[in-house]
Amino acid sequence: MQFKKLYEVAEVQSGLVLSRKEAKFDSEKSVDYLKLNLRSISEDGTINKKSLDKYLACEKLNIQFITAKGD
Repeated sequence: MQFKKLYEVAEVQSGLVLSRKEAKFDSEKSVDYLKLNLRSISEDGTINKKSLDKYLACEKLNIQFITAKGD
């Protein structure tokens, strides 16, 4: 078996600490998102959109933290 370093096969970036951006209460500035979780990812790697969690952020999140097609 041949081993490789993770950086050789993937571009890795840590995510956002959600508790820092979570809205304490609903306001005009808060933004609704769907949050990816382990339950929402099937064994074949597809995402079950019905299993995503709701997340209320205190502000609009930077696009680099939003999961997109091809990620």
